Amino acid sequence: TFGISYNDLPPEMEQMKSMLPSQSVLYLKENMSRTEQSMGIGGNQVVISDNKNQTGTVLIDGMGGNFFIKVSKADIEKSEKQNPEPKFTYTSETKKIAGFNCYRAEAKFEGMEDKLAIYYTDEIPADKSSQFKGLKGFPLEYETASEGIKMTISAKSVSREPVSGALFKIPDGYKETTMEELGKMMGGY
Repeated sequence: TFGISYNDLPPEMEQMKSMLPSQSVLYLKENMSRTEQSMGIGGNQVVISDNKNQTGTVLIDGMGGNFFIKVSKADIEKSEKQNPEPKFTYTSETKKIAGFNCYRAEAKFEGMEDKLAIYYTDEIPADKSSQFKGLKGFPLEYETASEGIKMTISAKSVSREPVSGALFKIPDGYKETTMEELGKMMGGY
C-alpha cells in the first residue's frame, strides 16, 4: 500500500487536491501485477499487467458504469518506445521504508532535466511492469511528475499474504470500451 503526496501543486490545482488519489495498492503474483487507485471523484481505476504476455487491462468504475480497456502488446511496445528506460545513478544513501532497508538511486529520463529520487529494496523482486525497468530492486518510494503535478509515492505497508488469481481477471458486469469511447462518454475528456 502506497501513500501519495503532492508537492508544489499549481495554484489552480490546489483547490482540487482533495479529489486527487491519496493511496495506491499494488498486488503482485508471479508475472502479474494489479494497481488499484481511487480517482477521488467517486470512481476507481485498476491496471492489470500481464508481464509474461506483455498485455494489460484497465478497469474503470464509477463514471456511469463499469468499463474495461484492453491494452495490447503493440500498445505497450509503442508506449515503451515513447518512454525509454531511465538511466540510474546509485548512491550509498539508505533509508528504512515499511520495514525494509532501502537504497537511494536517481533516475534520469530522456528529455527530462531533473533526476527523480527513488528508494528501492533488494528484498523484494523487481516489478517488470514498473516505470523503473532496470532498477536493481523494488521501488518503495519515488518521485514522479505527470502533467505538471509532482508527487511522492511512498510505501506505507507491505504484506506477504498470498494473492488470489481472481484479482487479475475482469469482473462480471464490466463493458469493453476504448480510450476514445470513454473520452466521449466523459464529455470530450
